[in-house]
Amino acid sequence: MRDAPEDQVDTAAVGDLIVRVTRRLRRASAEVTEPLGLNPHQVRALHVMMRSSDEGARPSTIAERLHVMPRSATDVIDALVDKGLATRAPDPSDRRAVRIHLTDEGRALLARADAARAEVHARAFSVLSHAEREQLAALLRKVDEATGDRLF
Repeated sequence: MRDAPEDQVDTAAVGDLIVRVTRRLRRASAEVTEPLGLNPHQVRALHVMMRSSDEGARPSTIAERLHVMPRSATDVIDALVDKGLATRAPDPSDRRAVRIHLTDEGRALLARADAARAEVHARAFSVLSHAEREQLAALLRKVDEATGDRLF
């Protein structure tokens, strides 16, 4: 393998670095939310419900946002309902469908999970100055917007 010129950055190495940091952040986030009785999919599902309208979130929307099959989303929803963190209600526009609503207990636990995850992120990014964090966020946002959900 040839050395890249000094003015060129190895994009594969950049991608690998982003993946490595992301894995560490995910693992650490899972470790701090596990004592709260939440796994990463459940935290993300609670966020989808939090952002949904007053009518609640459709299970298909939760599956789409979690990037899982509908059956897997149903398992996540069932666990949240069983824990009292979410409820199912009939969809006002379609009698055959349901909407998933966040309960007050779900909101409170999500706030605790978010606070724990924020501590993880603060620790991870504390090595960067405020300006560096802003620059990193801007660069990642630029790549995110340019690639969307798919690279190809």
